[in-house]
Amino acid sequence: MRGTRPLTRERLTKSTVRKSRATRNLRSIARSQHRRLSFGVLRTEWNLGFGTGQWSPADYFGAEWRLMSRIAIVFGLLLCIVTMMALMLTMQKMPSQFCPMMFGIPMLFCGVVGLNPHRRKHAMHTAAAIALLGTLTGGSSVLFAMFRALRGIEVNSFAMEVVIAMTVLCTIFLVVSLISFVQTRRRRLTPG
Repeated sequence: MRGTRPLTRERLTKSTVRKSRATRNLRSIARSQHRRLSFGVLRTEWNLGFGTGQWSPADYFGAEWRLMSRIAIVFGLLLCIVTMMALMLTMQKMPSQFCPMMFGIPMLFCGVVGLNPHRRKHAMHTAAAIALLGTLTGGSSVLFAMFRALRGIEVNSFAMEVVIAMTVLCTIFLVVSLISFVQTRRRRLTPG
């Protein structure tokens, strides 16, 4: 076998040193890229155009900063907090008290999954669908309660306040996510 040298301890350690140097170089390049990206995000965030009329919420809620995922986590936690507050404020337990948590936990899960850039699109669309479902469910529940109140049937006002809070939170998240989706789509379609 011409041209091949037997592996010796010296040759093996040299190749190991070479590989570790290459790994170290790649790590330092990755760190510098991360720093550049972080400073670029700060620069972009600073130059959003506050007060110039050019800023829109979707610029701040864009997918490149993973902020939409964090917003989903925050809204999921807020929905869970609404349920916890409702459980602490009254001794009477009603099924409608648990509705915000039934929508908050999946939204929180979608936000955590959305932190992964490869799954962000599907997770955020799922979170928006959950928010839409929460808005429709809460809105229909409030409408039925209003019709019952008009007929003279007694309605638990505390339960309706919990459902209204859930509806408002889900509606706000739905609007923010729709604005973000539209802005992301426009950004993709514009050349350059």
